[in-house]
Amino acid sequence: MYDPSSTNTVGRDYLINAGSSPTSPQNQSPSSSDRSSSPTKLSNTKTSSLPVDSARIEKRRQNTLAARRYRQKRVDQMSGLESQLKETQGERDDLRVKVARLEGEVETLRQLLRSQK
Repeated sequence: MYDPSSTNTVGRDYLINAGSSPTSPQNQSPSSSDRSSSPTKLSNTKTSSLPVDSARIEKRRQNTLAARRYRQKRVDQMSGLESQLKETQGERDDLRVKVARLEGEVETLRQLLRSQK
């Protein structure tokens, strides 16, 4: 059965714009005339659920695409961070070599100063 409170606003707007009534047979009190027309109401319920189903399908499709974009963005971000890490590690290694060379140069200059005294 169609329950208007359980649908999203897109489905409701579509139903309202399509001219279908968002009320369900559950919300109406049963009378003898209602019982005789219940097959008609069932067929209306079935046809009114089609736009809701297509809205749900579209919403699900949009959600799937959004999830795919999010996962790809996360993969791209991780790749960027990994390449940045490698670059930073390379710079660190170069700086360590430079520090060792400069420390050696400082030690050589200190020895030179000591020998001149």
